[in-house]
Amino acid sequence: MLSAKYRKRTRWSGLFRQLAVLLMLTALAPAFAAPAQQHYHAAPSAVSAVCTAPGFGKIHHPVKTANPRAQRLFEQAMALDYGFNHSQAEQCFRRAAELEPKMAMAYWGIALVLGTNYNLPVDDEREKARG
Repeated sequence: MLSAKYRKRTRWSGLFRQLAVLLMLTALAPAFAAPAQQHYHAAPSAVSAVCTAPGFGKIHHPVKTANPRAQRLFEQAMALDYGFNHSQAEQCFRRAAELEPKMAMAYWGIALVLGTNYNLPVDDEREKARG
């Protein structure tokens, strides 16, 4: 049977070892991190016809904006996304973000439609084309 003094010392040395590894990994994390992605803000563009077309269903998802046009574009983009029209939904989300740059949900929508989905698996060539 091990003495209590030995067990206590072993426990503390294990904790210090774990702490040392954690600190080392934290210090090295920036070296392994991906380079920062640069982004750009596109010039305001005209609204795509699909962003104003009727017949995609009635979606109401209130977001924080004082601009009713940005709210409508967001809702149209959500309807397009629900119908798996991701590229058209992206256009509407981007236009909503141009109209209301502080509307975080527009950027969330862009990320939503650019991500992977059930009907469109990840394709390296498409990902490279998007930049």
